Amino acid sequence: MNITSNAKRVFIFFFCLSFVAIAQFNLKFIYHLKSNNLVREHLTYLNQQKNKSEINTDSLFFLFQDFYLSQKNNDSLYFSLKANSKIALSDSLINCELSKYWLSTLDSKQAYFWFDTLNKNPNCNCSKLIEEAFERANQKANKQPLLMDSYFNSYKDLQKAYNKKPLVAAGLSALVPGLGKWYIGKPKVFLLNFLAHFAYASQSYEAIRKLGFKANYTYFILGFGSVFYISNIYGSYNDAKINRLEKKKIYLHEANTFYSDYFSFK
Repeated sequence: MNITSNAKRVFIFFFCLSFVAIAQFNLKFIYHLKSNNLVREHLTYLNQQKNKSEINTDSLFFLFQDFYLSQKNNDSLYFSLKANSKIALSDSLINCELSKYWLSTLDSKQAYFWFDTLNKNPNCNCSKLIEEAFERANQKANKQPLLMDSYFNSYKDLQKAYNKKPLVAAGLSALVPGLGKWYIGKPKVFLLNFLAHFAYASQSYEAIRKLGFKANYTYFILGFGSVFYISNIYGSYNDAKINRLEKKKIYLHEANTFYSDYFSFK
């Protein structure tokens, strides 16, 4: 996900400045570490703050979230949120930034944890809209809010991809080689696949007619033809699943781009 630079700054300073009198963080130093991509030094500095009794834990939590987001460290972000979900839910701004981030991921376990947490503790209209977009990506919501107009086409493409069943694609390719490719929306691939199978079958027929079934070459071409035919069936099945994933990525990208701009906090 591409979090805007303004949103990133707001994410850090909105929370940190709220507690600056208590926390006593060196925000300029943190910004220096982050802007120069000094990852190890940045993490070391944050870890050192844990042992200071005067440090406000909420402020430190928000700084760690910003660090994990900037590094796209899904695992650390996930475990941190799991341990401190109440703090994360305490403000709508961090809700929105985290929702935009998880919308861009395809890690169902981690993203579902966040959106499930939000669903139990509704707090932010931004996060609610993004949660609906995430659920639509996983075919778990049929609502079409007005804000969806800008990425409606990618959603319709995603729906079409989910309506194309992998087993049906495999079955069609078993009947007519490559027909499953046509079924999932790839007519050119179907044509190439069909012509390749037709050409191979023609050559195999001529070879068998001349050499007979008992020739070693006949066994070879029949064996290779069987592998070719089975791979065509499996290929159609797998392509249907890949097509779903590709449409899902496009939809999530467009939805994420829209919400990142719409809730940019400029």
